[in-house]
Amino acid sequence: MKNNKHLPFVCPVTTGVPILLCPAEIASAWEAIAPPSNGRVFTTSLYGPDGPHTDYARACDAAYSQLVSNISVGSGSALVLGGENPSVCWLQSEDFAGGYLVTWLYTKADDFPDYKDLIDTLPEEFFQETGCSIYATEAGFYLFESVIGPLDGEDFELGAVKIQCPPGNYKTTIGFYETDDTEIKIVRIKHQIQDNSRLGIEPREIDLTPIVSRPYTETEEREISTFFQKLRAENAKDPEIVALLQRLAQRQGD
Repeated sequence: MKNNKHLPFVCPVTTGVPILLCPAEIASAWEAIAPPSNGRVFTTSLYGPDGPHTDYARACDAAYSQLVSNISVGSGSALVLGGENPSVCWLQSEDFAGGYLVTWLYTKADDFPDYKDLIDTLPEEFFQETGCSIYATEAGFYLFESVIGPLDGEDFELGAVKIQCPPGNYKTTIGFYETDDTEIKIVRIKHQIQDNSRLGIEPREIDLTPIVSRPYTETEEREISTFFQKLRAENAKDPEIVALLQRLAQRQGD
């Protein structure tokens, strides 16, 4: 990975933790594993009907259904990266405003390709539509794992990546580079012609939570239950996740 060492990256506590790309100006509204504040009420599937129902659990719900999805955060929305995410690098583009979120899924030990050189060889048809977009102001974006947020202070500062970019709407597309020796997930974040609609930053009176946390069918409930049983079992074995849940319990008891 020597050719990519200069790239900023996020390395989650476990590979199943969803990653967020969030407009910086609304990131403070992400409460991660803390109990929802300011009267926010929603239900999630991660820990069952009794919860805890947290923003982290909402991210897990979103990540289960799609590899890239939008999730409400404060007055706007962020992107959730689902699937496996051993680590996610940010590669700034030299050809357009924006860049690439690059995740290695499999490769031979110490045999990582140079991400920039690889992306330069990819045809336009490599990238497929996700149907998701995200809006940035002059403050840019934060890239971070969904179990933390700006309210976590130093933990967030050490684990998050700050991304500077021009204000405007950014379209997302995705592709998988696969050979016998390598599998890499690449999400392109590309600036679109700016208009005045400010897509991704919704009027403050609109709550998108019901859109993201919609009721599931019985079949979906069974599939999600199986998925989250596995995820809970993995979380229970990870000391960092256990510590985070203990912090949540302490916050709820205060």
